[in-house]
Amino acid sequence: MIAFEAEVPLFLLVGFTVVAILSFIALLVLFIRSHNLNLLFFVVQLIFLILTFKYLFGLITVPDNHPMLTEECSLRVGLAGVCWACSMLFMFIGIFRIVRKNKDNAV
Repeated sequence: MIAFEAEVPLFLLVGFTVVAILSFIALLVLFIRSHNLNLLFFVVQLIFLILTFKYLFGLITVPDNHPMLTEECSLRVGLAGVCWACSMLFMFIGIFRIVRKNKDNAV
C-alpha cells in the first residue's frame, strides 16, 4: 500500500462518493426538467468515472505483501485508464449531441 495517513483512503472514498451522488442528483434534476435523453450520456460517463475511481482506489489499497504487487498495480492503472477514456468519450458525445440539438432548435 502506498504510504498515506490511515484516514486518507476513507476521506477519498467519502469525498468521491458525495461528489458522485451530487452529480447524479444534478443530472436527474436536469433530466426531469428538460426531458433531454442526451443527458443519459452523462450518466454513462459518471458510471465509467466511478469505475475509474474504483480501480485507482484499489491501487492505493493493495497490500504490500500481495504476491504479484507490480502486476496488480499495472493492471489497475491500465483498467483505470481505459475506464477514464470511456468516460471522456461519453462526455464528448453528450456535449456534442446537446450542442447539436440546441443548434438545430435555434434555427
